[in-house]
Amino acid sequence: MLINTVFAVALFLGIGIVGLASVSWFAKKPASLGVTEQGTLHPCGGKPNCVCTFEERASHSIDPLSSIDGAEPTVLRIIQDVIEAMPDAKLVDMRQDYLHFEFRSRMFRFVDDVEILWNRQTGTVHFRSASRSGHSDLGVNRKRVERIKRSLQAELRKLE
Repeated sequence: MLINTVFAVALFLGIGIVGLASVSWFAKKPASLGVTEQGTLHPCGGKPNCVCTFEERASHSIDPLSSIDGAEPTVLRIIQDVIEAMPDAKLVDMRQDYLHFEFRSRMFRFVDDVEILWNRQTGTVHFRSASRSGHSDLGVNRKRVERIKRSLQAELRKLE
């Protein structure tokens, strides 16, 4: 009886883990990536698993970094170095003022997209971080962007 119960629990957990992992394996790259025609990052959808500096809804809004002076290659290179130093970060797209990274969670390999847009005219760094799958992210994307901002500010202070 005990062996059957242990086997049933192990089977249930195994199926659950495979099910969760398959969600991340088949999560497609969303169409809401990149810079819009208006020169902004896309707004978040309706799920509480995204933050963006262009959002007006408090649940999705996060402050940009302002007054970042410097030549484009230097600022973008520092941003890239800061993010690539983070665990599970992978640069997947780099354009003139735009960077796109994928972060994969260690256990279930869920993908989060992190986008950076630097406005050279205003010296503002904008952020968008969103989970590809699931509903809630338990604040992971907000915490990640705040960590990126702190690290970026520390690196930029070294240049002063």
